[in-house]
Amino acid sequence: MIQNYSPSDGFLHPIGNLLLSYTISDDNSGINTSNYDLAIEKWDGSSWGPDISSQYESLDEFSNTQASFNIQGLSYGKYRASFEIYDNAGNSASVTHEFYVDEVEFNISTSEVDI
Repeated sequence: MIQNYSPSDGFLHPIGNLLLSYTISDDNSGINTSNYDLAIEKWDGSSWGPDISSQYESLDEFSNTQASFNIQGLSYGKYRASFEIYDNAGNSASVTHEFYVDEVEFNISTSEVDI
């Protein structure tokens, strides 16, 4: 039921707004668009913390083909997103992926670039 997701595992996202996006489908009973679970946890250096999704997440879109969530205000760190959906027959599918939020700096180390 979940074909693709973003950001991909290990993705480094700059500070700012982040869109969690999932491509979904179910050719049998169809996606139950009112039944899903999203959890976001932050790594504290030794273990995953509690679900913080309610503090940062707002639903962007949820249809039979796409689920996306705006995430705003995450601080620097390593995060894990877990998403679970259900079809109209009560079956479920889930995916978990990890990503990083950090300040990105660009350094140019050549004198041949004129900015």
